[in-house]
Amino acid sequence: MHHNITNSTAFFPTLDKDAGAFEFEQRYQRTEKKPLGEGTYGEVYKARCQATGLIVAMKRMKLDQEDEGVPSTAIREVSLLKELKHPNIVKLLDVFCSQKKLYLIFEFVDLDLKKHMKQMGGLTKEKVQSFTYQLLLV
Repeated sequence: MHHNITNSTAFFPTLDKDAGAFEFEQRYQRTEKKPLGEGTYGEVYKARCQATGLIVAMKRMKLDQEDEGVPSTAIREVSLLKELKHPNIVKLLDVFCSQKKLYLIFEFVDLDLKKHMKQMGGLTKEKVQSFTYQLLLV
């Protein structure tokens, strides 16, 4: 399944018979072999959209063959990110699902909250209040 949600108001992934996982990885080529981050479900890589040259973050999640389909956590993440519109929340640009992997394409940002906190030695009470307020406005 492939779905570009950049200019879409609804998220309805469709089966793209021409877009296999290999083709999708060619559409978004990794710029570095080492992942930017790793988690329980997969890795995040810096990549480039071959069509536009745009630098993106490609989250590649392995789907467990024993489970039935896409994990509910991934479905929730896609649903929430599709709806959230805020300058301080990374935008979900594209989604692709094959039998073995789920790819989420995000706008690329150099600094995330975790890195910011590490650089600043934590967050002041005022910063926490400011971030919380911004999140509540979304």
